Amino acid sequence: MRCEASSVFVLLVTVGGCMSAGRTIEANEFIVRDRNGRMRARLGLMNDVPILMMYTSDSRERLRVCVTDTSAGLSIMSADGSALIKLGGNEEAQNLILAGPDGKERVFLCSHGSYTGLVLTGCEGKAVIVMNVDANDERVRISDSRSKTSVSVYSSDRGGKIIVWDSEGQAVWESP
Repeated sequence: MRCEASSVFVLLVTVGGCMSAGRTIEANEFIVRDRNGRMRARLGLMNDVPILMMYTSDSRERLRVCVTDTSAGLSIMSADGSALIKLGGNEEAQNLILAGPDGKERVFLCSHGSYTGLVLTGCEGKAVIVMNVDANDERVRISDSRSKTSVSVYSSDRGGKIIVWDSEGQAVWESP
């Protein structure tokens, strides 16, 4: 018992000394474990990129945050490890990607300079709705899930236009 008490005292003095004001703890990696010894969080470097990962009680990664010199990203994973939400960007471009329960990307939103785009996909992973906005015009394209036919709507300072496309990509009807 005496040995245990002195070990606890040494541990408290050591930790207390590290945690006092003005002191820094340095390491290449920090791992947080739960009371059962399972890793629940990790902060470290991966190929010299700072990364934070958080895990479920059964050791599945559910959250990842990383930062480089020019960008940052966040991923939220499903129980099977596929990314459900990805958020990333830098000074030039920003992206948000949402996936369905099957792991397939369903929503893609991006911004790059004066361009903004939104893509919604169907169950087969093909673009069903595409919206683009840039400095010159706005466009919306709606397709069936097999991308056989589509309707495009264009708008700009010069006016608007609607086009219906066939499965071969040929315009079959067009307004002004």
